[in-house]
Amino acid sequence: MQLDKEAAYQAVKTVANQLGLSVMETAEGICSIANAKMADAIRTLTVKKGIDPRDFVLVAFGGAGPMHAVFIADLLGIKKVLIPTEAGTFSAWGMLQTDIRYDAVRNFVHILSSIDRKTTEAIFCEMENEASAMLAQQKIEEKNRAFYRSADMRYVGQEYTVNVPYILDPSKDGEENQRNLINLFHEMHLRIYGHNNPKGTVEVVNLRVAGYGELEKLQIKRSEETAGEQLLKRIVKQTVWNGDVIETPVFTTKNLRFGHTQSGPTIIEDPSSTTVVPPGYYVEMDAYRNIQIKREA
Repeated sequence: MQLDKEAAYQAVKTVANQLGLSVMETAEGICSIANAKMADAIRTLTVKKGIDPRDFVLVAFGGAGPMHAVFIADLLGIKKVLIPTEAGTFSAWGMLQTDIRYDAVRNFVHILSSIDRKTTEAIFCEMENEASAMLAQQKIEEKNRAFYRSADMRYVGQEYTVNVPYILDPSKDGEENQRNLINLFHEMHLRIYGHNNPKGTVEVVNLRVAGYGELEKLQIKRSEETAGEQLLKRIVKQTVWNGDVIETPVFTTKNLRFGHTQSGPTIIEDPSSTTVVPPGYYVEMDAYRNIQIKREA
């Protein structure tokens, strides 16, 4: 699809005229609001659950993800961004790489300490048979089927649940296994939400089985082709960065090799996505053709 720059300019101009701003100021403002909204969404999934996003790498994919990623990372204090190879089709690639999965669930509201092991075992076996039958329909051989048991647990009176692995040790009695499950719930609740209540009564809400049909995976090979020459620019564009117009080199992923580096500002084009790197960051191509973007010291 051919982009129409003039049509985009006129569309933003109608907003800019109402705000009393220039077209470029308005365009940057639109991008800033979009980035702030996405950063807030990540905060909801991390900070509000006691997780510090600064401890993580931000992985960005899709057609537009790499365009916004570094700006979002900057808002969150994240120092490294990873753009997977073929970022624009990364979701489709992941779908073709994943195992077949079937989930079964049974509502089972009981106080954990009073649950009868034979009852839960019968329910889990019933769900595993159900999952196995569905995997068989997908032509998954029995040797390639695997099952994972878990339970949704919560403190009595609590609204939300924590999904806890339901693993019992055959060498231990029922009471000891129940204590281990309760302790595991307390630990996971603390890790996810930043607090727990070791004296609180724990109840099970749902029992779950995830059935997996294991498929052959494509193995990504390390590239042996290293950067042997200077990175070739496709073009140099006049680009606006925080109100300043800067000559910005544009590169294509087909010319990037393991070991290539480039300081921002820069733009990296791919047939299915665009990576934008502002000033203060630099790009590094790794051995698996992923683009790593790091904050400069």
